[in-house]
Amino acid sequence: MKKLFLMFTLGILINYNAQLFISNNSYVMVSDAFVYSTGAVENAGSTSGSNIYLRRDGQLLQNAAATANAGTGSLSVYQEGTSSNFQHNAWCSPVGNPVGVAGNTNFGITLLRRPTSISGFDTPTITNGVDGTSTNSNLTISQRWINKYRNTTGYAGWTYVANATTIEPGEGFTMKGTSGTDNTEPFSGVGQNKTISSGAHSQRYEFRGRPNSGNVSMAIQTNRYILMGNPYPSVIDLADFIWENRNVIKAEIYYWEQSDSGSHALASYVGGYGTWTPGVNPLDPSYVANKAAFLAAVGAGNYTRPQFRLFNTDGSPASAAGSSGLGSNSLNRRFVPIGQGFMVIGSANGNVVINNGMRLFRKESADVNVNIRSNISQETICNETMGYIPSLNGIDYTNFKKIGNPKINLTTEINNLFVAPTAITFHPDNNDLFNAGADASGSSSAQTNFYLHPVGDPASPLTTFSTSFDFNKRIPAVFKNVTAEATFKIKVLNVQNCFDSTIPVYLYDSLTNQYHDIKNNSYSLTLPAGTHQGRFEITFTNGTLSSPENQINNGLIVTQNNDSHMLTLHNLNHLDIAEMTLFDVTGKRIFSQTSLGTDKEHGFSTESFQTGTYLVNVKTTDNINLKEKVIIHN
Repeated sequence: MKKLFLMFTLGILINYNAQLFISNNSYVMVSDAFVYSTGAVENAGSTSGSNIYLRRDGQLLQNAAATANAGTGSLSVYQEGTSSNFQHNAWCSPVGNPVGVAGNTNFGITLLRRPTSISGFDTPTITNGVDGTSTNSNLTISQRWINKYRNTTGYAGWTYVANATTIEPGEGFTMKGTSGTDNTEPFSGVGQNKTISSGAHSQRYEFRGRPNSGNVSMAIQTNRYILMGNPYPSVIDLADFIWENRNVIKAEIYYWEQSDSGSHALASYVGGYGTWTPGVNPLDPSYVANKAAFLAAVGAGNYTRPQFRLFNTDGSPASAAGSSGLGSNSLNRRFVPIGQGFMVIGSANGNVVINNGMRLFRKESADVNVNIRSNISQETICNETMGYIPSLNGIDYTNFKKIGNPKINLTTEINNLFVAPTAITFHPDNNDLFNAGADASGSSSAQTNFYLHPVGDPASPLTTFSTSFDFNKRIPAVFKNVTAEATFKIKVLNVQNCFDSTIPVYLYDSLTNQYHDIKNNSYSLTLPAGTHQGRFEITFTNGTLSSPENQINNGLIVTQNNDSHMLTLHNLNHLDIAEMTLFDVTGKRIFSQTSLGTDKEHGFSTESFQTGTYLVNVKTTDNINLKEKVIIHN
């Protein structure tokens, strides 16, 4: 019987001054916790067994200066992928082949296992057939879909791997999932594999091999892509990764997502790369020499999903009234879980580096985006912080905001078949031009699409447009249907991250001079073939803009006296004021007063407000609106 060397069930920091050594016939079980070693892991177990078991979000952290791991024993960690045999996962292995000299080694799918008990496993069957399958007694993985993408461009850049152990540490790889049902529960509480029929897609795999550690470096060139990922048996901070590599990669990270089309034909694939951005530019002078400030400003960052076919939650094609299949996209993509692959693009020639300093302990369940929870108050959401996160970069995450920049999610259905998600985010430092680190680039090759673009630059499609908030903002939008007439239905899916839900959102059509409310209703339009740019805009007012003439006619004037710290609404015509609201430049409501009546003046103290630009919205009971900008200086 093997000897239990150590067991951790609490998140306690355990320091090993030299190295973590596990002798043969001993093992470490880490459950719902992490183990931290200041040195190398020396695992003297046999190649047929595993001597370190990470279970229930268990993770291994190693010091930034840790030397190369060694030994023929293995680390075992679970991760789940899509269960459909028609869908790709983008993986990156946390382990390599546990043989040979010390250090990180290559990986191949023959090192994957099917968990059967807390420490037991079956060896999967590797097939050259197109379909992977799963049952309660067998897992079959298709080697036909194992590819990697290294410093290249275009579809021809994929390199076929099959079952070879040639995937280098840090390299990502694609692998399709499985069909069938495997409801094995390896041990109590971990749960069964979810099947398509249950409305969820997952298949549990066990990565088994020598744990990766230390620097992982890959050469990259300008405008070339690498499919890479998290190479460690612990979570990494993507914001830290971007800051460290800010001079060689663009601050846009691409995650593969794919619907189950029921076909292996490339032309039938529906999905693509969703884009995560940190929301602020790592090359901004205020962040270049201050990693902590950058990591604090990111929060959750922003993620915008790729174009999808309309699907119901059970995976079946949606009818005209069906759901978009987008869900709420609840995962916080900043913290990269074990095994996750992602794509980066080079901004210069150099080396992309991942290191132990980016590692931290973060449960996947902790990264459900706070803004989608319905059982907590808006005030709590806006002020919630990440709390303590055990990390190796010397950064205190305790007071970092948990949410990203205020955000409007738009969804545009195309011919009742596809949905193109886009987003508008708000940050006071951003403008209407391209904002590196906040805007997310879209595809210019799609034949049918909806996208936004920087002002004056329609040739640069964006899936995320970031700017500062202003009621008079006009964001250019493009409906594209190159080959044939198409019908589009656009609406606001939701608002997130403390953007005020009372602010209206319109689609303006300059050809008809009409504003369409897409906040409370969807708007459908049919357009002839072409790329319709310069005609449509997203706005936050329906054309009744504030002007000196309107203020004189209505008798409504807003003033800010910074000497007396007083904001005053002058109501010269004694109109009945229904509401006066003050917003900051991210669209967050600062205060709101209702039923003010017909008094000639209404004064409000601004002494407690931060210095900055604010937006005032005044509504009367006769539906007269005043939108004005004020500068508060304290």
